[in-house]
Amino acid sequence: MSVADKKNTAVVLEVGDRFFRGFGKDGRIKTAWSLAGSLLFGCWREEEIIAAERRLEAKGKRSKRGFIFLETEPGNAAAQSRE
Repeated sequence: MSVADKKNTAVVLEVGDRFFRGFGKDGRIKTAWSLAGSLLFGCWREEEIIAAERRLEAKGKRSKRGFIFLETEPGNAAAQSRE
């Protein structure tokens, strides 16, 4: 995956039939029913993704990566202003 592709790609971790949200104060795993409530990682933050995967594995949970590709229209002024 090139750097240009990574700019418009996010990673989400799936834990069972739910989405990873984070860890609570007491270290419990927080999950979300929908993608909207999930924690999105930038594709370039590989270290953070691996750290979360290892921590989930240490708690006996299997995770798998899901990828979200963002596409903007060429004439979309709002999308161009963020770049």
